[in-house]
Amino acid sequence: MNNFFSVDYRMSKGNMHVDLEGCFDTSAAKQFITFLSSFYRGEGRVFVDTAKLSLVTEHGAGYFKESFSHASVFAGNLYLKGQRGFSLLPQGGRVILMKSEVASEKKHVCSGNCKECKCGHRKKTS
Repeated sequence: MNNFFSVDYRMSKGNMHVDLEGCFDTSAAKQFITFLSSFYRGEGRVFVDTAKLSLVTEHGAGYFKESFSHASVFAGNLYLKGQRGFSLLPQGGRVILMKSEVASEKKHVCSGNCKECKCGHRKKTS
């Protein structure tokens, strides 16, 4: 298994934006907890983008959830971005899904008011 893992971050408007990349195993979870403890100053929100994680192991996710309290980040200030955020989410944190990740299987229901109706239900105007 490829154990590559990296953490990159930037500050914007008082918030920390973190990009995780690679395999999130127990070693990566420890590295990320240490990173948060070292670089988070206790102010603002922490947005963590999980899109570049190739794998989240069960042990890595479990370790992160159990050890998150040592990271000096209030869980209410933690926002995990992307589907993989659900597997890493400690109690009190939040997941943000991007529009492209939300399954939009809304089927068209025509009321006859569609502009340039293509389904044949266009209301006749008198």
